[in-house]
Amino acid sequence: MYKKNIIEKIKFRFNDKSKKVQIIGYDLSYKKENKSSYSKSFNFITGKFYCSINLNGEKKETSGQASELQNIYIEKWEPDFLNKLLLYGNEIE
Repeated sequence: MYKKNIIEKIKFRFNDKSKKVQIIGYDLSYKKENKSSYSKSFNFITGKFYCSINLNGEKKETSGQASELQNIYIEKWEPDFLNKLLLYGNEIE
């Protein structure tokens, strides 16, 4: 099934100490053909993530923390990182 109505939001700031652009948050939401809706949210300051699915009125959620999600700078925002990032929360998809 393919994803549709994809909405992505990236939150970033300039880090004065490192003098680099730091990604501090990422939100992703989309729907699939079976009308299920998905939502993923990442806080790159704390390393926490939250994922949810709503399928026919039944909601499932998962969350956690990963050290590899902390201190993400713009240089790391590449396809390999994004592919790995999207694996978080897959257990409820």
